[in-house]
Amino acid sequence: MKAQILYRISSVLLLLFAAGHTLGFRKIDPNWGVDSLIGTMRSVRFDAQGFSRTYWDFYVGFGLFVSVFLVFASVLAWQLGGLAPETLALMRGQRRQAELWLGSDRSDLGRIVGKPEIGRLLQGSP
Repeated sequence: MKAQILYRISSVLLLLFAAGHTLGFRKIDPNWGVDSLIGTMRSVRFDAQGFSRTYWDFYVGFGLFVSVFLVFASVLAWQLGGLAPETLALMRGQRRQAELWLGSDRSDLGRIVGKPEIGRLLQGSP
């Protein structure tokens, strides 16, 4: 199967998952037996940066953040599906570099990609 088709399929699946997550992560089934936990999350209040919040507020906020991330990933997959096969073949090296960069210190980025000026720039050196 072509990479473009796989990217487009994954984009649609990510978008469906984002919609399902957004609509469903706040729903609670009484059969789960977590009513007392949810009640506690909604009732315990504390100050966070000058605002009175509950654990439930943070739960909802992080859940919505995940939904936004899933929509972003869906858009990215759709865009990657629109690239020419030659461009996708060229991006294999960039993927490996991104994996190395995400797992390492930013100052190592210049060494990883073979351009020391990038590492100096990220460190704030001229």
